[in-house]
Amino acid sequence: MNKFFTILSLAFLLASCSTYQDVVYFQDVDEKGESRPLGKVQEITIQPSDILSISVNAAESEKELVQPFNILPIVPNNYLNTNTSTPQYGYVVDPDGCINFPTFGKLHVAGMTRNELINFLANKLINEGQLSRPIVTVSFLNLKVNVMGEVARPGSYSITSNKMTLLDALSMAGDLTIYGRRDKVLVIREEDGKRINAYVNLKSKNLFESPYFYLKQSDVVYVMPNKRRADQSSVSPWMAPILSSVGTLASIVSVIFTSLYYSRMAERYK
Repeated sequence: MNKFFTILSLAFLLASCSTYQDVVYFQDVDEKGESRPLGKVQEITIQPSDILSISVNAAESEKELVQPFNILPIVPNNYLNTNTSTPQYGYVVDPDGCINFPTFGKLHVAGMTRNELINFLANKLINEGQLSRPIVTVSFLNLKVNVMGEVARPGSYSITSNKMTLLDALSMAGDLTIYGRRDKVLVIREEDGKRINAYVNLKSKNLFESPYFYLKQSDVVYVMPNKRRADQSSVSPWMAPILSSVGTLASIVSVIFTSLYYSRMAERYK
């Protein structure tokens, strides 16, 4: 009888430990704290099929001169991921990585960050004698990443800043569910005409050094289900909550009986 309670208690403790190991992030971080140099921040760069909003402003004396640069073209319907009939305006980056900008014609912009394009256009306006002190504003209109699998809110999320990390995307999706694998998150990326599949480990501090820590537009993040979820899918849907309840009840009973056993042992040796 004593051996039974001991084994049951150990099983309960091991199960708890296993659950902890399955869900905690960054398990190899030093508890005393550590300092590591930051890697280079990877900002979003312009890619073919991106849609850009570009506006040009200047001093009051040059207000009339900026008008030609603020006539945005209509975005073709095949570039829009929406069913709305409302026209959208912006510069579409063509397959060669170029936009057709007023006065200057075709400009290659692919590979530039948003700030690099701002500086490029401002300098070009000055050097070409169009404006003396231009103020250029650039924003992305269609950047998004897709988060799928074992997260609280799967969906498509817009990139609103110059950079987005994997942790940013998972946070917007409500974090992983208890059934999501932390050690094997898939990032699918299209780059240079190729589709790349890469796995990252959220349980390791080395995540921050991964080339997939910073996401790019149209990346797909897929959180794989763990074994517990896979086991649940092999039984009827109504059986899963029953089995879960039975497991919880068994754990509670184990704790109660273990407490009673040690209480009796303590009374015996008084």
